[in-house]
Amino acid sequence: MPKLNLLFLIPICYYRQKAKLMAGEISHYDAPINTATLLEKLAETKQPVLRTL
Repeated sequence: MPKLNLLFLIPICYYRQKAKLMAGEISHYDAPINTATLLEKLAETKQPVLRTL
């Protein structure tokens, strides 16, 4: 069995952990409703829709 390079595995684990965190955050959004709302606002105002903080 070949030896695994730990320096190669560390970034993979890091990105996997970050991906799980992002998936958790994204799951709280209702993308179809948000998209429809933004498109309606764009159609009404004909102006760029800016993100509110």
